[in-house]
Amino acid sequence: MVLLAGSMLLGTLTQWVQVLAGILLPSAILFLVLLCNDKDILGPWVNKTWQNVVDFTIIGVLIVLSMILVVSTLFPTVNAVLLTDALFAGAGVAVLVFAAPLLLRSRRRRIAAGGSPDRLANIRPLDRKTWRMPPLDQLPRPVISPLRTAGLLLLRGYLIASVLLITVKIFSSVIH
Repeated sequence: MVLLAGSMLLGTLTQWVQVLAGILLPSAILFLVLLCNDKDILGPWVNKTWQNVVDFTIIGVLIVLSMILVVSTLFPTVNAVLLTDALFAGAGVAVLVFAAPLLLRSRRRRIAAGGSPDRLANIRPLDRKTWRMPPLDQLPRPVISPLRTAGLLLLRGYLIASVLLITVKIFSSVIH
């Protein structure tokens, strides 16, 4: 399509590719982080708690930045500074209201069940050197934790909001 398109269509295609990349990048990274936290797959190499905090901070920032990209690409007249402030403030409130309590509750449950505050406290250095992932057909189904549920719900809301914005833009451009 790029080779056959004129300059007008090429600019439009470039914008839509940016929008698509903005929508898909955070969801791909979230699934990679979920994979990095699966003990059955990575064993002693799973993420530490501080790595998860950094990972989810990066994912949150990427989601906010990609929403800014999507909205500013689809609706160029929107005030970008106001949009940025509103989205980062909303993300901060979401972390304080939802993510932090879920993380603390998950840690309390692990400790109450007899586990260590550190998820990786019982792993010996030898385990890290000799670890091999079991065959795929022997892996159990992943456990759906409250934090994983929150992340997936956040991703679902983000994808729904992005699809709604794109749908509104497509219909408004068709009507006008």
